[in-house]
Amino acid sequence: MNSYVARQPIYDRTQEVVAYELLFHSGPEAFCGSLDLDRASTSVISDSLHVFANNELTGGKPAWIDVSRNTLVRGFALLLPPGTTVIQIRDLTDIDSEVVEACRGLRQAGYTISIDLPQSHEQFESLLPLVDVVRVLSTASISAEHQALRRRLAPRGMRFIADNVGTRQEFLDARNAGCDLFLGRFAMQGEVVASRAIPAGKLTTLTLIQQLSRPDLNRTEVEDTIQRDPGLTLKLLRYLNSAFFALPTRVESIKHAVSLLGDGPLRTWASLIAMGSLADAPGAELVVTGLVRARFCEVIGKTLDCGLAPSELFLLGMVSTFDALLEVPIQKVLRTVKVSRAIDDALLGAEGDMTRIFQLTLAIESGNWSRVSTLTRDLGVGDGIVAGIYREAILWADRVNQF
Repeated sequence: MNSYVARQPIYDRTQEVVAYELLFHSGPEAFCGSLDLDRASTSVISDSLHVFANNELTGGKPAWIDVSRNTLVRGFALLLPPGTTVIQIRDLTDIDSEVVEACRGLRQAGYTISIDLPQSHEQFESLLPLVDVVRVLSTASISAEHQALRRRLAPRGMRFIADNVGTRQEFLDARNAGCDLFLGRFAMQGEVVASRAIPAGKLTTLTLIQQLSRPDLNRTEVEDTIQRDPGLTLKLLRYLNSAFFALPTRVESIKHAVSLLGDGPLRTWASLIAMGSLADAPGAELVVTGLVRARFCEVIGKTLDCGLAPSELFLLGMVSTFDALLEVPIQKVLRTVKVSRAIDDALLGAEGDMTRIFQLTLAIESGNWSRVSTLTRDLGVGDGIVAGIYREAILWADRVNQF
């Protein structure tokens, strides 16, 4: 797959992930997230339809897709599976008869349709019977006008999604204003409070992560730490006895598990269970994000052959979400976990290849394609390679997170 596909979670009022918005990028000539199939290359069309046909990147949840006007009126959106696709009509300057007829065709075919809160409600009226979701572009748009529109349309089953929700307070404001769905970075950041202490129940987990980060891995020390925490013990045994590993014998103890795994796999899988133990229910998507970052950083580092240890790059991706998971500043996390100086520097933005690799995964994650182009050029790696690694990282993270 040569084109980028990034995903961003869509949350309901309980902060459960109920869908993903997919952002497409086909190369340095087009920095946008809309799916414009009539202008796209044959390879992008093939890649995009493959993603939808196999429901790969959304874990069975609906995919929200921006489509261009041309894609809409020429009927290309009908190539996408109706049962799992929400068609987003964005940035229309004019709602004419072609748009209305195209939406009517989509609705008859079973698609869910979302549209931006219009500047002109007169234009919106012609689409009203065909639209399922209204997108409020920012929390600043949740005004008295929006409230009146919501009161009028909610009885008809219309839902509202708040976009660009950046903080927990903005989420609460949007929810109080009657929005049903939420898109933005608010859940990725948590409520970071400088004065908050790291919970005592998480310290054993952070101790384990610190042990795993040492170049000279002490396997006995790791074994003892895991065994002191029943939750960590249960999770590691559950991982190793799953079909994912397909081991010839059942693993009955942590000592047995440690003896079966080499240093690299032990670091990886013990880190995974540790990360899962840090997350409360609202932070479940943060765990997936951390796994995607970890896997991407690890594999891109191997591909670049830049002299950085894959296990260290994997740990970098995981630790990058700990501030949000624990709701404390990253500096406090780093003082507690005491990972390598290189990881400290990368998370704090110092210059270097490790920082560029970490910034690359953040840029793809947020759909900042111009930044992606700059970083791939600086790292000397092709777009097709990076896109494939990122897609594989999403699939890997979803797979291991099931156990």
